[in-house]
Order: sequence, then structure tokens, then C-alpha cells
Amino acid sequence: PEATSIGLTLFARNEPALVAPSKRLLALFGDDALRLSGPYVRCWPGSPKRWPIMALRVRLPRLYATRVRFDLVDRGAGALAVEHGPLASLIRAEVPQARLIGYGSWLNDLTGGLYELSMELARYAPIGFDEDPDPSPGPRAA
Repeated sequence: PEATSIGLTLFARNEPALVAPSKRLLALFGDDALRLSGPYVRCWPGSPKRWPIMALRVRLPRLYATRVRFDLVDRGAGALAVEHGPLASLIRAEVPQARLIGYGSWLNDLTGGLYELSMELARYAPIGFDEDPDPSPGPRAA
């Protein structure tokens, strides 16, 4: 955590890592005394800005693989690979972190919680926008 003039800033590798500290702060201070704002992505300054690219792995029932693959393409995924087993699929991709905000919730809603998601920082790279990107890529593929 880092204290700022407007409050406390929490840093984490990804959204799931923010859940436990957020719950703890809410338990300590309550909803009335605490305002939690949504996550945002920090970029590497310079010209052009370099944004974090995440190495993503999703294991889920094969039934959902096509929809998830199209969704990742909509989110700007590169280096996309899909392996199908008899019941499950494994999808690997590199995706701009800014386009992954809310992704775990979307997967949970789609699959009813039947997925395993892992992501880690792969690198920083320019990705075609110099201002904060809109995290929502638009309509989802069916």
C-alpha cells in the first residue's frame, strides 16, 4: 500500500489479488468510512507509452472454448493458442492488461465458475493508444 493525498493506493499483479485486502479494509472500516474505486492499469511512461501485456492461461470446459477465444480476440489478444482435450480446453494468449479488467467476473458469469484462470506480466509494449484504453472491447462474440 502507498499513502497518497487522497487516500491509500493498493498495488497488485491482477484483480484477484485485490480481493482479500479490499475485504479486510471493508471489515476494519466499514462501507460508510471507505470508498473503493475500481482497478486501473499503470503504464510505462515515455513516447509511446508502453502498457503491460499479460500472459494468460484459461482452462475451462470445451463447451465454452470458442466463445472465450473470440472474446480474447476482441480484447486484443495475440499469440493465441488453443488445446482441446476430451472435456476441457486450455487457451493461452497475450492480452493487454487494460483489456482484462473484469475478465474473471465475465468468465465466472459465462461458465458458472467452471474455469481456472492465471495471468502474469509478460512484458510492456506499445499497443496503439496513448491514453488510458477503454477496458471494454465492445460486444462479445457468440
